[in-house]
Amino acid sequence: MADVELENLQIPLVIGDQSGGNYAQIGTDGTTTLVGTAKIYKQRSFFFNYEKITGQGAPTLVTRGLFSGFTLPVYNADDQQVPSCICMPDDWDGTTDPIVYIGGWLDTANNAKKFNMQCSVETVANVNGTVMPDTTNDYPVETTTGNWGQYAFYKIGFTLDASAIVLAVGQSLAIRIRRLAASGDEIAGNPVVEGAVLVYVANKIGGAT
Repeated sequence: MADVELENLQIPLVIGDQSGGNYAQIGTDGTTTLVGTAKIYKQRSFFFNYEKITGQGAPTLVTRGLFSGFTLPVYNADDQQVPSCICMPDDWDGTTDPIVYIGGWLDTANNAKKFNMQCSVETVANVNGTVMPDTTNDYPVETTTGNWGQYAFYKIGFTLDASAIVLAVGQSLAIRIRRLAASGDEIAGNPVVEGAVLVYVANKIGGAT
């Protein structure tokens, strides 16, 4: 059998179980696409807008050892919120709902108490002339503590409805974190938000050349 000169191939190169529907395909544009269950989870960090937060004087930046975050009382039209924005990664599979995770700690001990955090999101196409929206898509999640001591860590996930927010690769994805009033048994003290990440399913490696 004659050797195949890969550099001259003009058809996609398939690696894996194509008949079973799970494989990697290298396209003629150089993009490697993962098909079927051949996908991976990836994450992208949000960086809070420190200039905006410190400029308005709220929320308050606090530290615990080497960690730092913003303490959030219940929102009352008083700038007690943390915003950020990223571009939706190019390797997102375009359909699977991504999840925004926030993490931090509670500054006061609580036992079987509740706190309600809300992640609001909006998207906009990165195209000249596009009108910036002033709407939000809101995702509240209420958490009940166990017998948690002071400085207990918490992690909360907000699953975004990609179809409802018309999310697309390359779009700006803005988020805003607020604390809302709980349904009852409100915690003592406040949650501190240290960071936020976007976890998504990727089905591509690289991009078109």
